[in-house]
Amino acid sequence: MGLDTAKIINQSLTAIDQHKKMWKDHCRIVSKFKMKPLTDFENTGIGKAVLLIANGYSFEKELETIKKYQHNVDILACDKTLGHCLRNGIVPKYCIVADARVDYEKYMEPWKDQLKDTILFQNVCANPKWVENGNWKDRYFFVCKDSVGSETLFGQLSGCRNYIAAGTNVSNGMVIFLTQ
Repeated sequence: MGLDTAKIINQSLTAIDQHKKMWKDHCRIVSKFKMKPLTDFENTGIGKAVLLIANGYSFEKELETIKKYQHNVDILACDKTLGHCLRNGIVPKYCIVADARVDYEKYMEPWKDQLKDTILFQNVCANPKWVENGNWKDRYFFVCKDSVGSETLFGQLSGCRNYIAAGTNVSNGMVIFLTQ
């Protein structure tokens, strides 16, 4: 059974109360970066399939297949999957970072010099160490538009005007990001 609107709003407000200071701090840090419109990215990859990769059994099971056919698709890796991909010879075209606490030191730092072919898409509230480091090919930012309007605050603090519908986690965010 799904959550009703009141419960969703309550969960959103609880999350904001818990993390607001950290999210605001992250927005202020990323505000120093150029906020390019996502429209600059529109129509990229037309006619090419996108493979979304997140950690899990199916990724591990299909690792060799992904390696073999990676040049036939554009790969969008979830933050925590970036290092696993690179360590196994898979170079994602894109990486999405949405979590404020995703561990930079564990999931990105060892590969920070291997990102020249990867474009970063980062939530303005996410861990700023990801965007501050690495030789990324390019960087884009987005703000999650949610049921309580927090995008107004985080958009103002960061200077970002790229809005996507809120996802419940980074994997859902990848789908929303590509389909809206």
